[in-house]
Amino acid sequence: MYRLLPLMALVTIALAFFALREDPGLSGPALYALPVAVLVLIALFRMRPKKAVEAHRFGFLTHSERPALSHGERLNMIGMTIERPLPVDKPEGHPDFVVMHEIHKLAMEWRTAADDADLSDDELRSLYQLYMYADPADRPKSRLPEQYLRDVREPAVFNKLRRYSEDWREEQAKPEVAFEAWLEEVGDPDMNHLLLNGWVRFLESLPGNDIKLWHAIATDFDNLDERDRLDAVFWILEQPDCDFATANDVIRGYIYWGVLEDLARKAAASGKRQYVSAFANVINRLNDGFYTRHSLPASSLDKPGPEFDLDEMGHVVAEISKATGMPLLPKPRGLVLEPAEGVDAMPDGYTSPYDYAPDAGLFLKFPGSMNKAS
Repeated sequence: MYRLLPLMALVTIALAFFALREDPGLSGPALYALPVAVLVLIALFRMRPKKAVEAHRFGFLTHSERPALSHGERLNMIGMTIERPLPVDKPEGHPDFVVMHEIHKLAMEWRTAADDADLSDDELRSLYQLYMYADPADRPKSRLPEQYLRDVREPAVFNKLRRYSEDWREEQAKPEVAFEAWLEEVGDPDMNHLLLNGWVRFLESLPGNDIKLWHAIATDFDNLDERDRLDAVFWILEQPDCDFATANDVIRGYIYWGVLEDLARKAAASGKRQYVSAFANVINRLNDGFYTRHSLPASSLDKPGPEFDLDEMGHVVAEISKATGMPLLPKPRGLVLEPAEGVDAMPDGYTSPYDYAPDAGLFLKFPGSMNKAS
């Protein structure tokens, strides 16, 4: 309605002007047209938009002709902006963190300038639009980006954060782009065909010792019967270059996840105890200080946690021994019970082009980094 008032005022004034030309004595149509024009002008003045002075000061929304926000709309916008906490699960450089930090800063400035705890409708709209526009990653795609700036006089803050968000995401996508290019170049990264002669023969054929590959192979406690991977685990644990973390996690993992119990039961049924003996030898080597290098993270398993200590391990081993007739094992000394980084620098030795994962087996390793913030 407000948008039609200027036109109505002009039409009414024009009619009064032509009526006065025909009847200068202010009678007939002019008598009615002139007061109507005056009333329209008064209405136009009284219905003019109220300027959001505080919002103008910071260069945000300038049009207040939209209806006032309902109570529910205000609560929704407040919840999406000033009451939304900083995303502590994101790094400080993440767009979500940067945008919310800017919103909180502006809200505090506006409240201080107006000496009022409540933000105006225009200020709430501007903060909401800033949230919706500046970081478009998870926002509705139904509105074009420029529509978010429809009511903004000076969009510098909006555009600055939008550019920051786009640049940040482009930078984060670079490793994935590089990975896709590498994948297209190498084709299928699956390397399990190299295991036709078994895991041990494959590991022996490598020109050097890759302790990260060894650790990944040894600390997968499933499908140990696949080819000769159990033999490969104990082969790895016999090598002088084997990392302390590998022995640490194998001892704790085999006891916790039931691998030792399974080996003991099979030994009792078949009379072949070589794997139980090999496990006892790992503990003996640990106690004798055989595993001198500690470059890899220890106790990096999903479980067991620190509550699975030496007493609990001793209890489990005693139960296995009682049930299967397995000789009691030596008590391990110096195990790391909580997740801990390695204390030694990584050796400047051989790094193979291969990696291992439980769900993929042996595969060609991407030479770049795929680490990125989400």
